Amino acid sequence: MLYILFFVSVFSFQTLFGGKHFVLISAPGSGKGMFCQYMVKKYDYVQICPGDLFRKEIELRTDLGISIAPIIQRGDYVDEEIVCSLVKKHVEKAINQGRHFIIDGFPRSEISLLFLADLLRAYGLENECCFLQFIVSDELSAERILDRIVCMNCFRVYNRISCSPIMNNLCDDCGSFLTCRSSDTKEIIYKRLIYFHDHIEPLIEKAQAKGYLVKKINSQCSIQQLEVLYEQLLQN
Repeated sequence: MLYILFFVSVFSFQTLFGGKHFVLISAPGSGKGMFCQYMVKKYDYVQICPGDLFRKEIELRTDLGISIAPIIQRGDYVDEEIVCSLVKKHVEKAINQGRHFIIDGFPRSEISLLFLADLLRAYGLENECCFLQFIVSDELSAERILDRIVCMNCFRVYNRISCSPIMNNLCDDCGSFLTCRSSDTKEIIYKRLIYFHDHIEPLIEKAQAKGYLVKKINSQCSIQQLEVLYEQLLQN
């Protein structure tokens, strides 16, 4: 019975949505994390977030983690060649598992956009990928980030005001302690927002010019309203 229900659920999802993959090009604090969590939990998507993957390397104190820790601490960006290699590895893993993916925080330059386009083309996914931007003011982005707490084990994101955990400072999913990211300071937040507007946001128009499907969502609303928008997105 459970298998039948699962099959019906997956069939319904594929019929409505067509099973597209997502590439998120959105500002920090715009709601990317919430969207990813919703899609992972409800539709079994794979979230590919270079930032989270790097933070895990730092936590495990791998050679890569040790080398990039100071870069992450400053709020700067890791070398593009390393990021491209990491994204390729996890995209191919998701494809081999037969699962849909969301790439969060990549591409970040025209070079990495071309790299991603080549990767999608190699697997015949050009027409199965939607570039998505969440629109929000810089002030609200900064406010959300300053109130953000995260699980460094499973990377679930919470907000002290709008999306707090059931138990204080404990992750609802894995029970690990929640913490603020060391880079979530007002100075670093605005540094990253300026960089986003100057260097990353223009990639949305470049992706559209290359023929990719592009969608924009106003995310200056409640979580409940956002979930309605997610479902509308899936049906269009």
